[in-house]
Amino acid sequence: MKFYIDGAYDFVDVRDVSNGLLLAAQKGKRGEVYIVSGERITVSELFATLDDILQKHQFKIRIPYQIARFASLFTPLISKFTHSKALFTAYSLAVLQSNSVITSIKARDTFGSTARPLKKSLKDSIQRFKGMGYI
Repeated sequence: MKFYIDGAYDFVDVRDVSNGLLLAAQKGKRGEVYIVSGERITVSELFATLDDILQKHQFKIRIPYQIARFASLFTPLISKFTHSKALFTAYSLAVLQSNSVITSIKARDTFGSTARPLKKSLKDSIQRFKGMGYI
């Protein structure tokens, strides 16, 4: 991607989510709700981390949210005509702008749920994608 929109998200490795679900089933309290979160990271920090892992710098341009929001009105139509997946939608933009400050303290304290560092998850994912020939 050459363009990005400001925002942030809490990313958690699917392996940690699976483990958290198992722990919640085994040790959680009936009727309670738990969050298994990982690490909050902004889009620009995510790209910088990926650049670091891949050891190459990709020039990227930040698009103002208002322009991306306007463009998102047309991405479903463009996607339909080009038979490709939209790079962003109104929903994905809203998610990036929503509250990404969450915590899994309750899950950690109740049943020991943990999450590996995001950089480790990204490295593992990139290694897997390379092994599958996607990178």
